[in-house]
Amino acid sequence: MLENYEEYQNDDPTATWNLVVEQMLYDIPDELEPKVFNFHLDQKVTSWYRTDFEIEAETEEEAQKLAIKFVQEGNTEEISWEEIEGVITPMDVTENGGFSTEEIYFEDSIIHQNGKDNYN
Repeated sequence: MLENYEEYQNDDPTATWNLVVEQMLYDIPDELEPKVFNFHLDQKVTSWYRTDFEIEAETEEEAQKLAIKFVQEGNTEEISWEEIEGVITPMDVTENGGFSTEEIYFEDSIIHQNGKDNYN
């Protein structure tokens, strides 16, 4: 690139070294520019959600027993819930039976998985 300095200097005889070099940098051909590739990472995480519900009972002890039964029977599925902030944690492969908890994609293809289901 320095071998072209005189040519750039001749185009603007009043230009300083810095201005000439700056113009030379602007004129770097696209094929010499670094290429940028886009990836995305999918991660499996653990999180906590809160579901508020009410139980009618005569005593607190009875209400606690009825609440446990209510949840164990799956009666909270139709009740709205909200995510508890600050408790999202990336899941480790060992917590997922050895299967991947991270997948790196390039375009639409998986290029890396961190578990025993690794396709690489």
